[in-house]
Amino acid sequence: MAMEVAFWDTAGNEEFSRLRPFSYAKCDVILLCFAIDSMCSFLNVKQKWVPELHHYCPKVPIILVGTKKDLLDQTATENDKGYYNSEQLQYDQRALMANNIKAVGYWECSAKTGDGIDKLIEGIIDTAFGPRDEFANDNQHNDDNYIENNTNNNNNNDNNGNKKIVKKKPVEAKPLLCHII
Repeated sequence: MAMEVAFWDTAGNEEFSRLRPFSYAKCDVILLCFAIDSMCSFLNVKQKWVPELHHYCPKVPIILVGTKKDLLDQTATENDKGYYNSEQLQYDQRALMANNIKAVGYWECSAKTGDGIDKLIEGIIDTAFGPRDEFANDNQHNDDNYIENNTNNNNNNDNNGNKKIVKKKPVEAKPLLCHII
C-alpha cells in the first residue's frame, strides 16, 4: 500500500509566530521536537509549544520527539564541537514530559546517524490512521495510548519501550500532513 506523507517544518523563531498558526490547518499529526542536550529546548515544549498547539489545533495528536539521539552516549565526554553535554536530560524526564503533555507517544531519533527514524515514521503513520477521538489533547484521554516506561513485558511495546498504538481505522485516500515543530 502506498501512502503520501507531507512534512512541514515550521520556524520556531518569534518573527514567524504570527504566520505559524496558518500552517496548522488540516494537520493530521504534530511532531513536537526538542534537542535531548538542551534544557531550554526541553522547557519550551511545555511553556511555549503545547499552549500554542492546544489553542490552534486541540484535536491533533502530538508525538514528542527527542532529537540528537546520537549524543546520548556522550554524557561525560566531549561532543563533535568540543562541548560537554551537561544539560542532557534523563530518559525518565523525557518520557514524563510526553505523559504530562498528553502526547500519543515519545520517540528519539538522530538526523546525524538515522537511528530511530524508521520507528518514528511507523509511529507517525499509526497515529495518523488511529482512532481520532482518542487523540484529543484535553484532559479526557485514554491512558492505553500514551507512553509507558519499559518496565513491563507487554507485547504492545516496541524494542525501546515506547507504547505502540494498536487500534487503527481504515486507511483513507487523502495524503497525510505531518507538522514538525
